[in-house]
Amino acid sequence: MRRHALALAGAGAFVALGLACPWLPGVTVPGYLQALVVSCAAGLFLPWPALTAARWLDGRTALPGAWTVAAGATAGMWPALFSSAVGGWSGTLCEPGPAWLHVLLGPVATGAVVGAAAWAVAGWVAPGWRGALAVAGMLGSSVCHSLWVVYAEPQVFALDHVFGHFRGPIYDEGNADMQRPLALRATSLAWVAWLLAAGMVGRRRARRADLKEPGLLFAAATLAWWGTSAATAATVRPGRAGLLAQLPGELRTAHAVIHADLGRWPLAARRRLALEVERHITEITALAEVTGPETVEVFLYASAEEKHRLTGAGHTLVARPWARQVHVQGTSLPVGALRHELAHVLLAPLGGGPFRIPALWGVVPNALLVEGAATALEEDEGRLGLHQRAAVMERMGRLPRVEALVSPTGFFRESGPRAYTAAGSFLRFLVEKHGGAALARVYRAGTLRTEGINAAALEEEWVAMLRATEVPPQEAAQARRVFQRASVLDRRCVDEAQARWQRAAAHAGNGRWDDATREWRRLLELEPDNDEPLLAMAEWYARTGEPERRTAVLAELDGRRPDDPARLRLALLAAEEAVQHDDWPALADALTRAEPLAAGTAQERQATLLRAAADALLARAAAPPCGALAVGILRFILGAGPERARARSDLLALREALDGLPADATCGSLRAAAEYLVGRQLVADDPGRALRDLDDATAHGLPAPALDREARRLRGEALENRADFRAAVEVYEQLGRTAADPTQQLEARRLLARARFAAAGGLTPDPSPSPAQ
Repeated sequence: MRRHALALAGAGAFVALGLACPWLPGVTVPGYLQALVVSCAAGLFLPWPALTAARWLDGRTALPGAWTVAAGATAGMWPALFSSAVGGWSGTLCEPGPAWLHVLLGPVATGAVVGAAAWAVAGWVAPGWRGALAVAGMLGSSVCHSLWVVYAEPQVFALDHVFGHFRGPIYDEGNADMQRPLALRATSLAWVAWLLAAGMVGRRRARRADLKEPGLLFAAATLAWWGTSAATAATVRPGRAGLLAQLPGELRTAHAVIHADLGRWPLAARRRLALEVERHITEITALAEVTGPETVEVFLYASAEEKHRLTGAGHTLVARPWARQVHVQGTSLPVGALRHELAHVLLAPLGGGPFRIPALWGVVPNALLVEGAATALEEDEGRLGLHQRAAVMERMGRLPRVEALVSPTGFFRESGPRAYTAAGSFLRFLVEKHGGAALARVYRAGTLRTEGINAAALEEEWVAMLRATEVPPQEAAQARRVFQRASVLDRRCVDEAQARWQRAAAHAGNGRWDDATREWRRLLELEPDNDEPLLAMAEWYARTGEPERRTAVLAELDGRRPDDPARLRLALLAAEEAVQHDDWPALADALTRAEPLAAGTAQERQATLLRAAADALLARAAAPPCGALAVGILRFILGAGPERARARSDLLALREALDGLPADATCGSLRAAAEYLVGRQLVADDPGRALRDLDDATAHGLPAPALDREARRLRGEALENRADFRAAVEVYEQLGRTAADPTQQLEARRLLARARFAAAGGLTPDPSPSPAQ
């Protein structure tokens, strides 16, 4: 009776989860996340009814093992069938696509494995608690092995025959790669055959019958498993050796080992890279008042695609504090989020449990502390500091409560930008008020409830500080767009949306406008508050001579009241169109609309240079060679023309226009603008030439103080690339003295800290590449 009660309880729990699928966040539609959740549920709940079914089928039907496997596979499929029916009825069903294969490869295969395992156990173990214990042991062994592989190897994906395929971080949206789940389920079929053979052996042993058939089945399954494993070994589990084979270069510093394809990095950039790693390690350990690990390993990949292929994490960067490893990507400096990931590793001596982080029961991360501390220890970059970005959220009414971020699931129910920014700002405020020792104390304790800290009062002070923080309106508009987006768990059909973006770009690039339009229209249905599909349509129609379609899309967009960043893109789009048709009055009109909306150094620089070139052409004050220079500047900035991927040729054309100027042709600020544009492109590849161009640009008089400041900043960067760090310090000190606002002061301090660290011998001894490099 107890056995039947356990079977009914398991079946009921699985049915209840299937009924809840259409209403669970992120599990509402057939796809990867639903497959993962249902696979885990199938592995937990289906073994008990499967064990009962296996015993009942024995002697009542031919091929009872096959019937048990089929029953398990069918049960695994039903939640997807139910949620599909609900989605079709409510109009929320996603398109059939690769993501749906996860449902077939996940819960269905899990059900088959569980059915085979139950039938195998039923052939060897007596009914009752022994059978249940045997099944539980098989499932537990499977998941423990999978978790150990993830813990011991540098990958973040998990492949488990019972609990399915965990592909990596939830922030890697739209990843429809099917290689790993296909490889997993191909070997799952071999496991099903092995288990069936084991069940046959158990039953025939009891009857002393012939074992030839189960022996043949076992041999066939072994052969199939060996062939599949050999063919997919590199894809399924590259391991540390596989990573190092793909990243053959090794750069050693006092506290780090950098693994990368150093052939992609010029010698000067290698030194800068090593300096950045050493500086971040030195500054973080000082700020957090912690002694870091002896050596940190930095795995640096060329692209998100390469990192995803090797580790399972694409756009999400990864730190493994217990292994003293960080996994990031980039081929130029600065390497995005490098300091953030290093902070995770450097705080490891304060963490606990197997993962060396603050965690409930040692395994459930306290994401507020884990991610908030790393974000708090980052450098402020861009136009807004960390507190300013949090202040924008507070004024939007989207600032998460600290209590919610502390909960096990609250952090991930927010969008990534909101959760990381709020947690980081709060903990940086803690450091500013109580010092780095307070951060170390709460991180070690794993909770905000530590001696000397009143979390509720601290949150009130933090929010009051945010309300008093000034944020420039234009920068606030840019930040609002980032913070408005919903969490990945609350957005519809994430995999489908990502696939449609890719297909739309491919159709547009091949001139199939109707196909591209259909994709963009579907994206608007999936994300009705997102203006990006309409902006993409307007841009493509403008560049390909579709004025009627462009006008209709702009009217539709105007009716949606686009925000300032969208209106800026539209104004620059109109400027690009004007350059294509040599319509200088239209160019001036477009720039008049764009300039008040420009926010941030790059946009201000772009608008200023465009205005200088447009004014010269509109006033017809430029002689022919100067006019050609103005047109070259416009085309270089806007990328106008039929070949948009021709930045290098545009740069050469601008260089030739400069070299072709007569000695007596001053061209006003146009010459300085062209020299500045050429110089900034050469800072990394040819710093000596860049210094000459930037000095000439400053001498000839750039058209705005912001450009002059930018030229001097680039001059400091070129000096760093030449390893002339003392001269770079002087440049950045001058930038700090002439800073006109807090944002410029922040930038100058950051640059100065970097250059001073290098000038003071931040690399002692110098970084040493491996002999192969």
